[in-house]
Amino acid sequence: MLIVLLSAVPVGPASAAARAPSSAVPLQAVASRTGPAQGVREPATRHSRGRAPVAVVLQTITPKTVRPGSKITITGYVQNQTSQQMTGVSVRLRWRSQPMNGRTELAQYAAPNAPALVSAAPAVQLSGPAAPGRQVKWRLDTTARDLRMTAFGVYPIAVEVLNATTQSVATQPTFLTFMPSGKAFQPKPTEVAWVWPMMDQPHRTTGTTFTDDHLETELSPTGRLGGLAQIAGQAGGQARRPRTPITWAIDPALLDDAREMSKGYTVKSAKDTKATKRPKSKVAENWLAAVKASGEPYFATPYADPDTVALVRQRMSGHLKSAYTNMTVATDVLGRPPTTKIGWPVNGVAGQQSLDAMAANGTGTFLMSSDVLLSTAPQGYTADATTRLQTAHGTKRTLVYDATISNIVSGDTQSPGAALLAEQRFLAETAMITAELPNQPRTLVIAPQRRWNPKPRFAEKLLDYTARAQWLKEVPLSAIEKDSPTHRTFTGYPVGYEENELGGPYLKNVREIATRAIRFSGIFDRTPDAITYERSVLRMESSYWRGRDRRARAFRQTVGAAIDNTIDDVHLVTKNIGLAGNSGFIPITVANDLTEGTVNVVLRVTSENPGRLEIGGGTRAGASREWQLKISPRKKETVAMPVEANANGYTNLVLELRAPKQKRKLGEAASITVHTTGYGRMALRITGGALAVLFIGVAVRVLRARRRNGAEESDGAEPGGHAGG
Repeated sequence: MLIVLLSAVPVGPASAAARAPSSAVPLQAVASRTGPAQGVREPATRHSRGRAPVAVVLQTITPKTVRPGSKITITGYVQNQTSQQMTGVSVRLRWRSQPMNGRTELAQYAAPNAPALVSAAPAVQLSGPAAPGRQVKWRLDTTARDLRMTAFGVYPIAVEVLNATTQSVATQPTFLTFMPSGKAFQPKPTEVAWVWPMMDQPHRTTGTTFTDDHLETELSPTGRLGGLAQIAGQAGGQARRPRTPITWAIDPALLDDAREMSKGYTVKSAKDTKATKRPKSKVAENWLAAVKASGEPYFATPYADPDTVALVRQRMSGHLKSAYTNMTVATDVLGRPPTTKIGWPVNGVAGQQSLDAMAANGTGTFLMSSDVLLSTAPQGYTADATTRLQTAHGTKRTLVYDATISNIVSGDTQSPGAALLAEQRFLAETAMITAELPNQPRTLVIAPQRRWNPKPRFAEKLLDYTARAQWLKEVPLSAIEKDSPTHRTFTGYPVGYEENELGGPYLKNVREIATRAIRFSGIFDRTPDAITYERSVLRMESSYWRGRDRRARAFRQTVGAAIDNTIDDVHLVTKNIGLAGNSGFIPITVANDLTEGTVNVVLRVTSENPGRLEIGGGTRAGASREWQLKISPRKKETVAMPVEANANGYTNLVLELRAPKQKRKLGEAASITVHTTGYGRMALRITGGALAVLFIGVAVRVLRARRRNGAEESDGAEPGGHAGG
C-alpha cells in the first residue's frame, strides 16, 4: 500500500525563485563526472536544457537502510517555477522490484537518459493549485514489502510530477539500499578509508601581506575550513571525535597563512593604495589549535599544492623541489611530522615524468584516481584500493581512490535536496561494491576534491554512514596502505587535462619573477626572512589557479610588484661627488628600508677609468673592489671608500649590490660621477720632471757662457811688458 500525503506551504516568490534552479537537479549531477574541472556541475532539469516548469525536491528518506519490515517515508515539495498558476498537478512514486546488477547499471539509472521504471503508484493530485514561486509539500509512505524488495542490493526509485494532462514534467530519481535481516546473510564488509583535504587558495603575497581577508571567514566555525576542523575533532573546545578515522591532506601554505594571521597581518589588495593593519586573529589561532588537538594522521602536499604536471612540463623541476623543501612548515606549525609521505597529484592524475619527479623529491606512496588506474577484476568488479606504479626511482605503492564516489560527495550539497541525493547515492555505490563480491572483503579509499565545501551535517553523516552501514567497515588509511597490492592498468595522463594546466607563458613570467626573488632572498640568512620570497613564488604556481586564468594573472602581477617593491627597499643612496686634491674618501651609503630582516650584501665598485681614478680599500674582485655589509632593518651603512686621482676630470664609478654567496646582482646597477680638480701624483711627477729638465738646461747654458767669456779675455793681452810707441 502506498500512501501520499500532500500539504500546501506558501513560500515567498523571491526566496523560492532563488532556490529553484538547483531543486530539479537529477542525481546524476552529483555522480561520476570526472572531467578535468575541479567542480561538479549540475544540469538544471532532467527533462530539458532549459528551466523546467516545476521542480521536485526530496527532503528526507527514512530509513537509510531498508529491511524486510521497514516502513519507508519520503518527503519533499513541488515548486512552481513558472509565472502562471498551475492546477491539476499530481505526484507519484516509480520503482523497480529487482536490485541492480552492478555499478555500470547504477550509473545508467542516474544518467539523464535513464531507463524508465515500470512500476508506478497511482498519481495523487496536489491539495490545491500551485501559485507562481510557491511550494506544495508532499509525503510518500510505503513499505519494503510493497516495493517487493527481498535481496541485498540497490533498488532504483523516482518521484515523478505530472501536469493536468498527466504528462511527466519533472522526475527526481534516487536509490534505496536493502539489507536482509537475520544471520542467514552476512556480507563481508568493504573496508573504507577517508582522505579529507585541508586546502585553500593562495591569499598572501610577501611577508605578512594578504590580498584579502577571506581566509579568516573560511577559518571561522561557520566557514568551510572551520567546519571541517570541527567535524574532525574539536567543537567549541569539546572533543567530538568521529567513529570513522580521517587522514588529512594538508597544504603547508594554509598552515603558514593561519600562523601569520595569528601574529597579526596586513591586508592590501591590488586596488588598494594603502595597506590595512589587522590585529592578531583569534579565529586563526583557534583553528590551528583545533587542527593540532584533533590528532588526526595527515600527509602534507608540497608547499602551496603546486601544479606539478605543469612545472614538470615546463622544465621547472627546481621550483617543484623548492615546494617539497618547504613542506616542513607543516611539521613546524603542527608540532608533529606527517604520518606518511603520500603524493597526491592534481585531480589524482599525472604522467610518467611527473610521477618520476614526485618520487625523486621523496614521495613514497601515490594517491591516484581510479580514472587512470583501471580495475582488472573479473566482470568489471571494483578492485582493491592498493596497487603499484613504476617510476624512475623504483616501484611505488599506490592508493587508488574511487573517482565516482569521491565526485559524488564533492558535489554541491548547498542546494535544496542535493545533500540527500548525495547521501542516497553514496550508500548505493558502497552497497553495490560489497554486493559485487559479498563473500570477499575489499578495500575502498574516498578522497573528496581538493577544496571540498560540504554542509557540515552532510560531512558528519558520511562518517556516520561509514561506521554504521552493515556492508562497510571504517579503517584508517594506514591500514589500507599496508595491504598487498593488486593489479590495475595505468592509462597515463588523460587527454584534455593539459588544457587546464598552468600554461607556458604564465609560468615563464613566474620564472622571471622567481629569478629576481631568489637573488634577493640570497641576501638573508637561512631564516623565514629569506624563505618568504621562495614561498611567494610557489603561491603563484598553486594548482588553485588552474582554469582561473584572469585571477591567476592578477595574483601574479600583485606578487611580482610586491617582490619588486621589496627589492627596492634595499638600495644605494647615491650622489655625484667632487674631489679636491689628489686623494680622499668617497662615502657610499647602502640603506635597508625593510621593516624586518637583517640583510647581508656585497657592495661592488668599479672605476670606468682606473688610469684617472684609482679605488682602494675593500677586497679585490678583478678590476673592482668589494665591501661586505650587514645592515639591520630600517638602518643604513656607509662605506668610506679611499680613492686617488691621477688626472683632472670626470670619472664614473659603477656601483652594484650583490648577494654574498650567489654573487648575482640585486636590481639595476647605479653610478656616481667623481670630478677631480687637484693635481694627482702622476701630474706632480710629470711637472717635477719637466722642471728638473729645465733647471739642468739652464745650468748647462750658464756654464758654457762662462767658459766662452773666459776664453775671449785671454786672447786680447800682451805677454811680459807694455806695448811699443
